[in-house]
Order: sequence, then C-alpha cells, then structure tokens
Amino acid sequence: MARQKARRRHLALVPAEFEATPPARLAVRRREEVLGDARTWASLQNSLVVAFTATTLTVAMGAGLSWLIQKSEIPYRGLIDYVSFLPMAVPSVALALGIVFIYLNVIPIGIYGTLVIIGLAFVIRGVPGSVRIVDPAIIQLQDDLLESAELSGAGKIRRVVSIVVPTVAQTLSALWAFRFAFLMFELPIVLMLYTTDTFMLSSYLYVLDSNAETTQSAAVGVMVMALLVVATVAVHKFGEYLGGGTKSLDM
Repeated sequence: MARQKARRRHLALVPAEFEATPPARLAVRRREEVLGDARTWASLQNSLVVAFTATTLTVAMGAGLSWLIQKSEIPYRGLIDYVSFLPMAVPSVALALGIVFIYLNVIPIGIYGTLVIIGLAFVIRGVPGSVRIVDPAIIQLQDDLLESAELSGAGKIRRVVSIVVPTVAQTLSALWAFRFAFLMFELPIVLMLYTTDTFMLSSYLYVLDSNAETTQSAAVGVMVMALLVVATVAVHKFGEYLGGGTKSLDM
C-alpha cells in the first residue's frame, strides 16, 4: 500500500508529456525545437563569422611576428618577443574587462556591443600562443636554403611560395583548426562582451545549461561537433596540399 502511494506521488511530479511520449520521440522533439529556434542559427552564424575571422588574423599575426623575431634583422627583436607574450599572463575575464574599459572610456569608437570587440579580444588572447606554436616551423627554415634560392634568381614572392609556404603550411593549418575549434566554444571572454544582438554559441549553450535545457544543449553540441569535424578535416587536407613538397624554382 505504501509503495503504491509513493508511486502515485512520483507520477504526480512527472509532466504529462513525459508520460505520454516515448523517450526517443521526446528527444527528437527537443532537437526539432532547437533547430527551429532562431537563436540557434543566429548564435551559430555569429560564432562562425567571429571564429573564422579571428582565427585567420591570429594565425597570420602569429606567423608574421614569429618571422620578425626569428628571421629578420630588425632591432629589439627580443623585446617584441616578450611584449607579444604579455596577453598570455592576463586572465580572460580581466582581459575582456580591460577591453571594455578602453573602448568605452579611452577610445570610444563605437565597437562595444558588436562582434568586432569580441573578435578583437579573441585575437589579442590568441596571438601569444600562436607565435610560440609557429616558432619551431620558422626556425627550421635554413637561411642557406633561402639564400640559395635568391642566388638562383627567385624573387621574394617566389621564395615564399616555393619554400616558406610548403615548410610551414601543415603547422599553420593545424594551428588554424585548433584555434577555430577553441574559439567556437570560448566562454569567459564572450560572457563579458556579448549582448542580445551578439549572441554567441558558447553563451547560448551556457543559457541552455543554466535553464536545465540539457537535451537542447546536447543537440546543439552534437551539431557543432559535426561541423567542427568537417572543418578540421578540410583544413588539414588543405595544409597537406600546400605542404606537399618544396616546389621547383624553375619557371
């Protein structure tokens, strides 16, 4: 008798849709709700745009700074190396708050509340690590090889295309894939900088989890993971194509 009363009390706490709907169908319904939610596609679009742009700029700046530090003859290269590493010592939340203060009070150019300020924070945060990852690939480029190419009559662009790009392509592609996947789910910086008009994927997942909408959150996570797998494979294949071997300098 006591067990029957306890069971009735338990069933009274269960929503009617859980009683009438099989678990598999309920999960499908939740996924359909997520795919039909405008916030899902808006946050995904914003995240793709910001992550793609910020990752490309981060990798390009990392490669450029690494080349200046390791291969150029400009003065104060060591100072540039130390300064480029400074953002790594600042926590993400403090970095985001500092950017908010600067672009609201010191340089009020109207980028607060836009995707630009989020992308800027991503670039500042990612450049130090990118420089350190690219450094070994730049160091392995022998000066003798570049000098021989120059003596053979190859111009600067030809030397970059024929020697530098094949040597560092796979490192840059791996770095790009890593940074892109990381930025798609970057949360601390986004929480400090996003608004209702710049909803990002990480903040959207955070809101879903905070509201105990775990099924919707899982559906979005699976969709994004599938997208990242495709993007990672494509980027690695492109890196392998570019790094398939040093091209001949013969025209």
